[in-house]
Amino acid sequence: MADKQGSVTFDSIMRDLRAGNYRPVYLLAGDEPYYIDKIADYIAENVIEPDDRDFNQTIVFGADTSAAQISDLCKGYPVMPSSYRVVIVKEAQA
Repeated sequence: MADKQGSVTFDSIMRDLRAGNYRPVYLLAGDEPYYIDKIADYIAENVIEPDDRDFNQTIVFGADTSAAQISDLCKGYPVMPSSYRVVIVKEAQA
């Protein structure tokens, strides 16, 4: 039986996000797209201030972009005054 102590759950991710404890990368996959969308939406709406989103947040779809383009987006530094750069790839399996 798998050890559940180290597993990551929706509740644990949301608890960390609400506390401002952001991880460098979140890979969200699974059979329940509802929870994936809830986490991605929370990150998109709360990590970066609305005034800074134009410069520091990018949302792309897997079918419309390449791995190289995603890599280039992720290598970018945040524009001041934000401390974060957010890149969300939706439907990455495409």
